[in-house]
Amino acid sequence: MSSSSRTESTPGSGFNPIPGPTPTASDSGSGATSGPLSGLLVADFSRVLAGPYATMLLADLGADVIKVESPSGDDTRAWKPPVRGDESTYYLGVNRNKRSIALNLKNPGDLTLARRLAARADIVVENFRPGGLRKFGLDYPSVRRHNPAVIYASISGFGSGGGASLPGYDLIVQAMSGLMSLTGDPEGPPYRAGISVFDVMAGMHATIGILAALHHRDQTGQGQHVEVNLLSSALSGLVNQSSAYVAGGVVPFRMGNAHPSLFPYEPLPTADGDLIIAAGNDGQFRRLCQVLDIPELADDPRFAHTPDRTANREALRPLLVERLRRRPKKEWFELLIAAGVPCGPINTVDEGVLFAQDIGLDPVVTIGEGERAIPSVRHPISFSATRPAYRLPPPGLDEHGDRIRAWLRKLEDPTEEPAEDQAKKPEEEQSAGHEPARTTTPEPQSGKPQTVTPHSSTPDAPRGLAFPTSLGTSDADSIRLLGQNLATDLMGQVGFGELAFWLASGRRPTPEQVRLFEAVLVALADHGFTPTALAARLTYLSAPDSMQGALAAGLLGGGSRFLGVTEDCGRFLAEALAASGSSPDPADTGAWERIALEAVTKARQEGRRIPGLGHPVHKKQDPRTPILYAIAREAGCLGPHLRLLEAIGRVHPQVLGRTLPLNGAGVCGAALADLGLPVDLLRGFALLARTAGLLGHLAEEQRRPIGMDIYLAVDRNAVYLPPDPGTPDADAFDAFGTDRAPGGLR
Repeated sequence: MSSSSRTESTPGSGFNPIPGPTPTASDSGSGATSGPLSGLLVADFSRVLAGPYATMLLADLGADVIKVESPSGDDTRAWKPPVRGDESTYYLGVNRNKRSIALNLKNPGDLTLARRLAARADIVVENFRPGGLRKFGLDYPSVRRHNPAVIYASISGFGSGGGASLPGYDLIVQAMSGLMSLTGDPEGPPYRAGISVFDVMAGMHATIGILAALHHRDQTGQGQHVEVNLLSSALSGLVNQSSAYVAGGVVPFRMGNAHPSLFPYEPLPTADGDLIIAAGNDGQFRRLCQVLDIPELADDPRFAHTPDRTANREALRPLLVERLRRRPKKEWFELLIAAGVPCGPINTVDEGVLFAQDIGLDPVVTIGEGERAIPSVRHPISFSATRPAYRLPPPGLDEHGDRIRAWLRKLEDPTEEPAEDQAKKPEEEQSAGHEPARTTTPEPQSGKPQTVTPHSSTPDAPRGLAFPTSLGTSDADSIRLLGQNLATDLMGQVGFGELAFWLASGRRPTPEQVRLFEAVLVALADHGFTPTALAARLTYLSAPDSMQGALAAGLLGGGSRFLGVTEDCGRFLAEALAASGSSPDPADTGAWERIALEAVTKARQEGRRIPGLGHPVHKKQDPRTPILYAIAREAGCLGPHLRLLEAIGRVHPQVLGRTLPLNGAGVCGAALADLGLPVDLLRGFALLARTAGLLGHLAEEQRRPIGMDIYLAVDRNAVYLPPDPGTPDADAFDAFGTDRAPGGLR
């Protein structure tokens, strides 16, 4: 049900507040995720079915979902039987991969936390009665005021217009949409479907709407309100039946298990029970007749074509049944399937699950460990590269509340007014006057700047210009960046690492993603007497009035060799994963090593080096590598690129005949790829980090000019080491036959 009659709920936020060991499905401490929706934060204000089903689909695909419950919990916790232990299987079926916090919106402190959650979330999902959140300052206009980029999804029974006051229960919508008039025997009473079909359908429609709105936001930076109601989902889902009336003026009526436009397309009796036979075209009907040993029926003018069979179904049915009764349904199933005739037995639910297992669909996954292990139905969509994950069993009520509250209390909002004052405001005041100025949506195909409405309330205030970019724009009174007000929403509220990630990816990172990202930037900062640092120092000595030139010399002087490992490694791993066509289970070490061995072998056969292997100084272990892996594990961000590089570290001696360390810069590339950052930008992140290091070198050069002394000292005392095999230097070393080969300076 949409539960639009609900009058109270509690909010939540998607985030990763708690570091921990390598994440498992039962690890409730880390919310970091992988998957196509990784990094998206979902505040789930919904309950019962439609909303929770939508947010579970998002969570399975990597979104961080916080389930927000009232102190008494989601209604479905009490919907028993059936149960597993003492837990409702209804609740268990739609609430995995979420964390739970219980908040009472009538409590000022809890309301303050609720607003912070909504202000931080990428996505808000709610199924209050339309307008029910306005009095709490959590309706779309109020949330949008502090979070302009939010995707705010509302699910109701009959929409926010004339049907807003109607109770939104699936059974009522099945009745009022006309579905029940189509279900049951022609002479019998109408029946409901065996599941809350329109709740599920509305949940899927909400998910589709959210994903479409996210794509729009990626292109424009603008959030929006997505509204779904059960009745509209029902009329859309009735497809041919609603079209019969809308397009043809025909009011359909129930026909039992028969189809209004096809025959045979229904259960037919065999020797030991019914078998569904669905001959949807003339070719399938001809093959059916051949298997039943009545081929002449396919040429009978009464049955030759689909409209003929539909019109003469009463004459055709007994002819088919007479033959079908000669064998049991299992035999007919095997014979008909082999002949290409669609058919199937009428199974019970347990038989349906077992059949899916038999044909290799693996319909059941186990989430959690020990007493918390919960069997659950697998996510229905498979992906070649970003498979769904099953991280967390359905949470207990407020299971994660303490840690979530601790995180929320750190999120100070300078624009926040006391919750008591907002709760007391009349609904009209809270809904009016809070819409921030909208930037005119740019024409996608036009290079012309579009006019922006100034934020000033003065009628003749100067007007600004907006260009077609999702990053932002400026007008006379404000600067907009990433859908936020730069001055009030970002400055002093967002760290530089978080902002850099956000700008590059178009999505706000979680705290744990920020931790790993900033660790990568630190690891890539210039940290020694490398050619890049020397180039910057010496350029500054020769032209002390050109700081920009010195930085440019440092950034470009090292060339691809010193700045490209990060990008090269990320790209190599991404290509290897794509070539494998799969992303194995994280615990399947053997599968990862097979992909790694194939990638290393192929690169070696093609005469290419393996980026990320070997280091010019750290011959046994790059000190950055274990720290980066530890942080990634604690953050729950150890994804396929890092796992594959780790496997390459184990298997490469089989191909190269020598053990090399994992280069920290290569590990950085793998980590950035696992954070979902574009491979083509990885070198840019290396440049960003290197800039900070070079600034340090140049600041030291200003204080104490030592660049020339360093250069001479390094040149006099350099230890020239044999290059690592499989690198460009190896060929040069062999050609010169000396340890003074080009590139030998380490």
